[in-house]
Amino acid sequence: MKRAGYIATVKTEGIDEYKRFHADVWPEMRDALKRAGFQKFTIFMRPNGVTFAYCEVEESLAKAFENVGKEEVNARWGEVMAPLLGDIEGQPLMELEEVFNLE
Repeated sequence: MKRAGYIATVKTEGIDEYKRFHADVWPEMRDALKRAGFQKFTIFMRPNGVTFAYCEVEESLAKAFENVGKEEVNARWGEVMAPLLGDIEGQPLMELEEVFNLE
């Protein structure tokens, strides 16, 4: 199992809608994430819309996103999320390097 973290941004005007969708993620989207190799998955948000996500994945974050990208429900989820998200240095999200772990 690999630990992974990434940051992404939510446009200020989309924060409430983003929170609403994530308060009740579609069951089929949850299932797709699990099939794709995501295990623990938590998203934190600052008031300005900057998010930090922590997850554990079977192989790598890139592979897990590749896998979930093959799921039909992910395309529908992406249509809802795309207008709400900003970018970081021209990217929708930025994977972070793990530099410390208490374990």
